[in-house]
Amino acid sequence: MARPFRLGVLCLALAGWVSVVHAQAPGQTRANLRPVEDAPAGPAGPAEPLLDTREAMRGLIERISRYAKGLKPDFIVAVQGGREILTKSDEEAADNPPPAKAYLKSIDAILLDGLRFGPRELDEEPPEARTEALMKAAAIAKNAGLTVLTLDYAKETKHILEALRANFKDGFVPFVGQAQPANLSRIPRVPYRPFREDAHSVISMKDVKNYLYLRETQGFGREDEFALKLHATNFDLVIVDVFHGRKPLSKRAVDTLRYKQTGSRRLVLAYVDIGSAASYHYYWQDGWREGAPAWIGAPHPRDPDRYYVEFWRPEWQAILFGTPTSYIYGTFAQGYDGVLLGGLDSLRFAEGGMEAVSTRR
Repeated sequence: MARPFRLGVLCLALAGWVSVVHAQAPGQTRANLRPVEDAPAGPAGPAEPLLDTREAMRGLIERISRYAKGLKPDFIVAVQGGREILTKSDEEAADNPPPAKAYLKSIDAILLDGLRFGPRELDEEPPEARTEALMKAAAIAKNAGLTVLTLDYAKETKHILEALRANFKDGFVPFVGQAQPANLSRIPRVPYRPFREDAHSVISMKDVKNYLYLRETQGFGREDEFALKLHATNFDLVIVDVFHGRKPLSKRAVDTLRYKQTGSRRLVLAYVDIGSAASYHYYWQDGWREGAPAWIGAPHPRDPDRYYVEFWRPEWQAILFGTPTSYIYGTFAQGYDGVLLGGLDSLRFAEGGMEAVSTRR
């Protein structure tokens, strides 16, 4: 049973992840169309209706956006990845499928990782086909008026500066993680100060010239130590996980993060995984495991305590948004300026299983 929401503890409404289904059922097709499996097994009858998983992911994000912006009209909704859903699903086979306009209107920014270096290895240039696909996605996003954030992975100074300059030249807001992709846990040392540092206040994504992305913050010490260390920087935008260790960041900590060292305002986004459920988060109930309830799928390959989920299921979506005990409401109540929705790679798991997830394109 969900616990009551409490503002002071950064609401137990903080924890939504959405991923996808696990094993392929007999007769089930793997693509962006898959059978809907709500009905119990029974006598043979009409063919099962097909679920367009890409449209389902777009629909989920659109509903999250409507809910969040209903709470606060300028609440920022950004996504990490998901280039597959920028265009219409019914035109996937076409050379130039049309943009998914309703979806693009529902988000404010997109973060694309591994454009110049990574994402699997530091300083490794991605395959040309991946770069081309990411650049095409970036063009679609920019044409729709979205802010495009880039995330590369490098430790060599020449590669760090190359990625920052090249992405800025292309009209993107760049960041280079100087550790493995799964361990964005420290403030970069190169460059010494934020790229294109600016003392002015930032009130919208259009004002953002640089950003800091941290997924793991325990290494900064206590919550107050972490907040003060980030406060001592001048990044325009800070993206952090809602949880500092196993506890959500307090409203006081979020308020501290919202100001630069100069005293100017900046934006703070909460990372929300809409593609997987974590056994160490507040909503997890005793007895839950792979297949129980039915919408919980296989464990994540890089985190066995995190499970892919069938993100189109109402039970999962109710955890994410819609009530004062939901994850998105929690981020709003704690004072975040918006969210970065991650876990969109769960779409690949829905379409192709674990092999598709491990093959990063």
